[in-house]
Amino acid sequence: MTPARSLVPIPLLALLAATGIVALAGFLGGRGVAALALVAMGLLAAVSALWSSLHEVAIEDDADGEDRASPELARVATDDALEAALRALLDLDHEVAVGKILPEDEAPLRRELRAEAKRLLRVQHARISPEALARAERVVAEALAAEGGPR
Repeated sequence: MTPARSLVPIPLLALLAATGIVALAGFLGGRGVAALALVAMGLLAAVSALWSSLHEVAIEDDADGEDRASPELARVATDDALEAALRALLDLDHEVAVGKILPEDEAPLRRELRAEAKRLLRVQHARISPEALARAERVVAEALAAEGGPR
C-alpha cells in the first residue's frame, strides 16, 4: 500500500487555485459570479475529499482482499497439485506398461509421487473443519452399516 503523504501538497494547491478563480470571477463578473464560483469550488472540494477517502478505502480493501483470497487460491493450488500428482502416478503405470520406463526405475519415481500425493492429502485434511470431518465419518459409518459392514 502506498502512503498518501505524496498527496499532501495537492489540497494546498487546490485551495490557492480556488481562491484565484473566485477572485478572478469576482473581478470580472461581480459578486454573483464570485458566489457561484465559491459554491462550485466548495462542491469540487467535497467531491475531491470523498473521492480521496474512497480511494484510500479501496487500497485498504485490495490489501485485505489479497489476504482473504490467499486461502482460496492456496486451496485451488493444492487441489491442482494433488490432481497432477495422481495423474502422474497413472501416467507412470502406463509408461511402465508400454516400456518407456524400466521397472527398476519405477520404484523411486513411484515413492516420490506417492509421498507428494500424501503430503498434499494431509494439507487438504488439515483444512477440513472438525464438524465437517465428524459429519463425513458419521455418513460413511451409516452407509457401511446399511450395507452390512465393511467388506
